[in-house]
Formats: sequence, structure tokens, C-alpha cells
Amino acid sequence: VHHNSYGLQVSGLANVTGLNASGFQVSGLANVAGRDLKGVALSGLMNVSGKSLKGLQVSALGNISGADMNGLSFRGKKANGLQLAGLANISGESQKGVAVGGLMNVAGESASGVQLTSLLNVAGKQNNGLQLAALGNVSVCNKGMQLGTINFGVENAGLQLGIANISQTGRKGLQVGVVNISKDSAAHQVGCINIRPDTRIQMLVSGGNANKFNLAVRFKNRYTYTVWGAGAYYLGLDKKISLSGFYRAGVYYPILPKLEISGDIGFQHIET
Repeated sequence: VHHNSYGLQVSGLANVTGLNASGFQVSGLANVAGRDLKGVALSGLMNVSGKSLKGLQVSALGNISGADMNGLSFRGKKANGLQLAGLANISGESQKGVAVGGLMNVAGESASGVQLTSLLNVAGKQNNGLQLAALGNVSVCNKGMQLGTINFGVENAGLQLGIANISQTGRKGLQVGVVNISKDSAAHQVGCINIRPDTRIQMLVSGGNANKFNLAVRFKNRYTYTVWGAGAYYLGLDKKISLSGFYRAGVYYPILPKLEISGDIGFQHIET
């Protein structure tokens, strides 16, 4: 159709409307509306609306909206509503609502809803909502919540919860994970390893009457520290070889420049 179509279009290959399409489009490969699509588009491969979408797009590969989207989309400048895609959801500007992508969700500027995916969520400028990914979340400024294996924000003013959390400035936010890294000395961190610019990383070697040798690394911050280490050959056990791994967290207070008093608590596993 060169100009506008109103009603039902059914094709084995493709439906193409030069200007506006209002109604219902069903095709085996693709549905295309040069300007606006108002209604429902179902295809086996791709749906495209050149300007705006108001309705529902469902396809096996992707849905594209050139400007505004109010409904279901793969790509657009502004996404307000629900985005579902087997591969990725991409919004050129803002994303408000829920985006569920098989591999990736991307908002060019801000994300104010929920991004859910198996691989990666990206907010080009700011995340004000929830980013939930099996692998990682990325935002320039995180003011919401990032939940993933690896979370990265240039500025963290919200919550980062994962295995590894990384930020440059973070005095207004909180990092909770196994490894927390921040370039801000005033960052709030709760984890097994917390690294800031003032963190001292020290090697500890020890031994005693219970075992022959221990080797550990201590991550020492102001008044607190954590220790990861391993030990070898424990005396009195009925095996020739015995090894251990341990983790400790504690506090310390400097009495003199070269003397500190400290106490810690932890867990140790000995394997024979």
C-alpha cells in the first residue's frame, strides 16, 4: 500500500504500508509501516514502524520503532510500556516500564522501570529503577538498584548487589557483594573484599604448633580488615597431607605507629 492502510493485512511474506497502518498486520516475514503503526503487527521475523507505535508488535527476531513506542517494541527513542524480545530491547532515549530481553536491554539515556535479561542491561546515562541480569549491569549513574554477577556504575548513588560491584564515586550509595571496588574513599561497602583508594593490601605469613605454614592476603581499611588465606599440614591428624582455607573479618585500633591491637572472627575448613 503506497499511502495508508486501514483494517486487515495478511501476507505469506511481507506487508508494507508507505505511510500509516491502522489495524491488524500478519505476515510470514515482516510488517512495515513507513510512519505510524496503530494496532497489532505479527510476523515471523521483523516488525518495523518508521515513526511511532501505539499497540502491539510481536516477532521472532525483533521489533523496531523509529521514534515513540507505547506498547511492545525492540527499538525506539522513547519506550513507555512493555518491551519483550528474544534477543534485545533497545531504546534510543528513555525507557519507562518493563523491558525483558533474552540477551540484552539498552536504554540510550535513562531507565526508570525494570530491565530484565540473561546477559547485560545498559543505561546510557542514568538508572532510576531495577536492573536485573544474570551476567552484568552497566549505567553511568546508578540511582536505583543493580542486581547481577557484575555491576558497574561510574557513579553509584543507589544499591549494587552482586558478586563484584565496581564504581568510581559512591559515597551516596551502597555496595553489597563478594568483591566491592570503588575509587571513592567514602564509599559504603559490605562484602568479603572491600577495596578503596586507602585500602592496604598486605601479605601475611604465619605458622605455629598446630600447623606448619599459613599464607594469606589482608585487605585493610580504616579500622576494619578482611583476610583470605590457606594453610598446610596440620599436626596430629591421621593423614600425611592436610590443607586448609580460611576467611576472617575483624577490627583493629592503632596504639603506636608500629603497634596495633586487633580482633577478628572467621571460618576455616581443614581437608585431610
